[in-house]
Amino acid sequence: MHTMPVPDRPYTPATSEPPMPRPNRTPALAGLLLAVSAAIAAQSPSLRIVVLEGEDAVNIIQQKTAVAPLIEVRDRNNLPVPGVAVTFTVGSQSASFGGLSTLTVTTNAAGQAAAVGLTPTAAGAVQINAAAVFQGQTAVATITQTNVLTAAQAAGAAGATGATGGAGSGSGATAGGAAAGGGGGLSATTIGIVGAAVGGGALVATQVGGGGSEPADNRRTFSGAFSGTMILTFSACTRPETYTGTLKIIMEPSQNGVVNGTATLEGRMVVGTTNCPNGPQAGSPGTLGMPPAGVTGSGGAVAFNSREVVTVPPSAAEPRGGLVTNELIFTGTLSGDSITGTLAHALRIESPGSGFVPGTGSTTYAVTLR
Repeated sequence: MHTMPVPDRPYTPATSEPPMPRPNRTPALAGLLLAVSAAIAAQSPSLRIVVLEGEDAVNIIQQKTAVAPLIEVRDRNNLPVPGVAVTFTVGSQSASFGGLSTLTVTTNAAGQAAAVGLTPTAAGAVQINAAAVFQGQTAVATITQTNVLTAAQAAGAAGATGATGGAGSGSGATAGGAAAGGGGGLSATTIGIVGAAVGGGALVATQVGGGGSEPADNRRTFSGAFSGTMILTFSACTRPETYTGTLKIIMEPSQNGVVNGTATLEGRMVVGTTNCPNGPQAGSPGTLGMPPAGVTGSGGAVAFNSREVVTVPPSAAEPRGGLVTNELIFTGTLSGDSITGTLAHALRIESPGSGFVPGTGSTTYAVTLR
């Protein structure tokens, strides 16, 4: 976890003078102030999650295919909310996100996030929980799916329940889903739906199982080192931090030119010479992590966006606690056996209610993964 500096509070000298009397307010003015406060409170957005794809879907273990849950985060006015961190959690051992039980995705410009990389591992019911946190508000939703062993069992299960394996409206592999077969069951083309990926504000679906597609288990792993220095700027001081680490991307087989995969990152941090009187001093170590991020793209382009907010609890060293926000954005190109690109890293350290200006910094690392 990143160590958060705690700048001094502004010094306020004690005084024996009586406090200044508050100005008189007429009842009408007081009523107006109450009305304004009530109006502001009424406009405060409340978060909710709408499940767009994945509910009642049927996943196939033999083909290692699953319907990626797709959700949309909306506010009190039913408008989509972009930039929200959504954490998907598998509630059993029946499925995973590339071997992990959780996956964090940031909603795109349409307020949507997809849990890419879902893989069924055991037959039976699968429960996937989605939790969104934004500006102190939390919303949760539960998506229920079923894992079966073979495609024949999937067709039978879908025909019996009317489930379409998460298919949406439209025809063919379109944004948000694929056309269902006759009678509401899974057709030969929709039975291989792997999932939906959020990229560039658009949703794309990928297919396997038919048409000469690659085997679904033919994944490729790319790994590469990164390093660089970030200057954190506070209200009256600066602090350099040098980061080194490894970025790993596991690519699913490319289907119809669509890129789909999962990225993980592990790194370390060392504080450089700083003029900040509080917080970690030169030589202090730290870590840099990232929840598994969904990788998307097409035509050789590779990209992911991860934003994580970590709460620092109050302690003797940091009595006010605070929030640390790490945002990591990767853009690159897949060519043969390597991925080349840049990893943009932005950091924000704040203590809500303390009155001091948050510390911010950003840098970019050049990365080659092989």
